[in-house]
Amino acid sequence: MIILNIIKECLEAGMTTDKSPDIHEYYVKTWFMGEPNPIPATSLPAGTISSTTPETRETVFPGMDTVTETITIRLYSHSARKAEEELITALGYTKINAMVDRALELLRTDPVFGCRVVTSRIISVNRQYPASPDALFRVGEIILQVQRRVLWG
Repeated sequence: MIILNIIKECLEAGMTTDKSPDIHEYYVKTWFMGEPNPIPATSLPAGTISSTTPETRETVFPGMDTVTETITIRLYSHSARKAEEELITALGYTKINAMVDRALELLRTDPVFGCRVVTSRIISVNRQYPASPDALFRVGEIILQVQRRVLWG
């Protein structure tokens, strides 16, 4: 849970705090920890941060493990076209694309999150995560793998 909070702080500071939906295409209104089901339309644009696989632990030496966690970040945006967008552009694609780009930029700016983790790497980026065809929102997904040290004993 600690790493989820660290990632949330990073993304929230760069995509929500002091940002405006009128000026910043990548603006996120609401952040959720875990996968809420369903996401209320009043919360959009939104982001979710969740741990997707069980963490693995590798012993470095007695008293310290390296923990590897896989984190899924999903970004949700309204499925609507702006007035200046061309008809050939998918509904809501420009906004979700801007949100994913901004999140990637923030995650790579400090890959060790102020030395709170050992390493991080982006495993995959999906700018058009499958949603139902009649969905009112677009979904983008980033899968991030993080390694950190844990003391024990």
